[in-house]
Amino acid sequence: MHKTLPEKFDALDVMFEMILSKPVLYLIEKVKNGFNSKSYVLKYFYIDEEIKDKSLQEINNLLQSEEFQNNLGIAAKKLELINKKYQFEKFVEFGTIDCYLTRDKIIVDVKTKKHSRKFEFTEDNYLVDLLNFLESEISDEATELSIGDK
Repeated sequence: MHKTLPEKFDALDVMFEMILSKPVLYLIEKVKNGFNSKSYVLKYFYIDEEIKDKSLQEINNLLQSEEFQNNLGIAAKKLELINKKYQFEKFVEFGTIDCYLTRDKIIVDVKTKKHSRKFEFTEDNYLVDLLNFLESEISDEATELSIGDK
């Protein structure tokens, strides 16, 4: 079935949600939604090892304390507070996606440190090239950032 440009423009949200339904190490978060423009940020999953180590050290200290041995109720609340205090799992922004609907085309501009790519779609085009780019190059970049040196 042939989709109009406004239908394809609206379908971008669905396409980005489809990507996130797969096991990827990044997310696409909408930050602006206008009549003829949309903006998103790309964020990769990151574990701050330094903060994680501090959290584990504090947990170990608590587990070895007399307080933990003598009052498990208070110790459980302290463990909960430690977990809230140290948020070591984060999403870090690494790029943007800006989408524009014009009278005769859709323009999607994807920018990261590693990639800068502009897609243009008319009513006769499918969004497959954009989907493939996000599922391959952008996913690879997010994976590198997520597991690489911080």
